[in-house]
Parts: sequence; C-alpha cells; structure tokens
Amino acid sequence: MKFIVIYAPYPTSTAAIILPMFDFSDTRMAQSQLQVLRAFNGDLRTHKNSHSAKAVHSWNFQVTRMKALEYKAFFQLHAADLWKVEEQSSSDSWIGYVKPNPLTLSMDKISQISDSREKVNLLVEFEIIE
Repeated sequence: MKFIVIYAPYPTSTAAIILPMFDFSDTRMAQSQLQVLRAFNGDLRTHKNSHSAKAVHSWNFQVTRMKALEYKAFFQLHAADLWKVEEQSSSDSWIGYVKPNPLTLSMDKISQISDSREKVNLLVEFEIIE
C-alpha cells in the first residue's frame, strides 16, 4: 500500500503522522520578475526581483474524519516547525515548511454512497527548501 509519512520537527522528529497516498498533486515554482523604473531625469532602470527556486507542492488527500482530526492536531502542534515528508512507495523525501491555509482546517465533507465512513478532503501545501 502506498502512503506518505510526515515527520516533525526535522531533524529531531519527535512526532510522525501517516497519510494515504494523495489523490491529486500540483507543483508551483517561484518566478523572477523584472521591474522597469523611470528615474526623475527620465532614465530607464531595470531591477530584477529574483526568488529562490523553492517549489510549493499542493497535495489533496481523501481521509476519514478521525484521520483529518489527527492531522489537525499534528498541524496545530507543529505548524511552525520544519517538516520532512517521505513517500514510502518511491523513497522520495522532501524537507520544508507547511503553508497554512484556511482550506486545511475547514475540511470539506464528501458523501460516499458505497462507504459508510465519513470522508473529508484535506489540502496540504508544502514549501520545499531542500
């Protein structure tokens, strides 16, 4: 079975949570921006705002209500800490910070006709630094 393990705080890792494999994943990279500025004497100046090459992963998990509450408690305890996320099936690992957003804690309900357990969507945004 495929699953994700999140360790916090990194590198001491005193806590861990296991989540099922995400249903959807998306990655955004920071972009550089070029500003064109005009000086008082009419000269044009350019300034490049470069961002570091940090990537932001967005993962959408479909979990039971109890697992969502477990993640909520984990998040509230370790939101400011550095996290290590490991994907057990491929041995990939990422180190970074979770990006708090309102969707993470509101947890939308999903009706499942074939399953009697209540399911929720859990959106996790993770900014990778290593």
